[in-house]
Amino acid sequence: MSDWRELQPQIYPWQQPLWQQWQQLWQSQRWHHALLLLGDQGFGAPQLAAYLAQALLCQHQGSNPLNLESCELCHSCRLFQAKNHPDIHWLAPLEGKRIGVEAVREANRWALETAQLGGQRVIVIEGADRLGESAANALLKTLEEPPANCQFILLAERQNLVLPTILSRCSLWRMTTINESSLMQWGQAQGINGNLEHLRLSHQAPLLWAQFDAQQQAQHQQLIAAFSAFVRGPLLGDWMALAQQISESTPQSFDWLSYLLLDGQKYQRGAMQHIVHCHHQDSVAAVALLPSSLLISQQKALHQLKFKLTQPLGLNASLLISDWLMAFIPS
Repeated sequence: MSDWRELQPQIYPWQQPLWQQWQQLWQSQRWHHALLLLGDQGFGAPQLAAYLAQALLCQHQGSNPLNLESCELCHSCRLFQAKNHPDIHWLAPLEGKRIGVEAVREANRWALETAQLGGQRVIVIEGADRLGESAANALLKTLEEPPANCQFILLAERQNLVLPTILSRCSLWRMTTINESSLMQWGQAQGINGNLEHLRLSHQAPLLWAQFDAQQQAQHQQLIAAFSAFVRGPLLGDWMALAQQISESTPQSFDWLSYLLLDGQKYQRGAMQHIVHCHHQDSVAAVALLPSSLLISQQKALHQLKFKLTQPLGLNASLLISDWLMAFIPS
């Protein structure tokens, strides 16, 4: 989760249509006091929220009410750029945690305060789909009776985990994606050292793709080569070494192997144009030689294994991965 002081406020190309719609709402004076922005990780929702927050806090909004942009020059904008603005509050859950009720109550207190610069107050809640029940109910009370000159910006990845009553109090927006060729052009312009396969491995999330560095690329290359060799003819030594290799690069290795098993199923159905591992077609072909029922059951088992290992249970990862690999060895 993000600290707004570490963010670079900006609008990415795939966010431009959404920003234009917000501009139209602002110009028609139909702006809502609470926005809920849905977007998967890696699509830049926090950066867009920071950009919007700076625009709302800009002291020159009053002189140009038809343009939702920051001037970059006023005292408010300079404080925002210095990461020291007193009227923005950013609430986000800690890794693996929910947002608790006390944190939301503090946000509610912020909402009632007078803006120190005499303008708007902006409260961003990142992870609105990770609010505990009590926290969600506490936030709902404030959204039902919003304080004057206070803007709420809620960010979430999964709409179904946001309390329906909160959804009903917000203006709901979803970031749209752009096609792969446009993303590849953007990546080239940004100097991203990655190919189409790396983009697909990053769930087609541009900012995750940008973070898919040389070390991860090498780990992925080694894992796919080792796994495809294993399924061609498993040996005990290779099996044990592979289990250790998978455990050392978790949780990414589970995603990579899951994609590979799914690619094998697509290969069997002649859907090669949709495979993720488009630069490892030999490995995909090797996996596709396995029975389809085995690929399906092992992919399901892999998802269950990944979930188990994310829990604080102290499980032996290498042992569990070894048990999973044994299912590929003919009896």
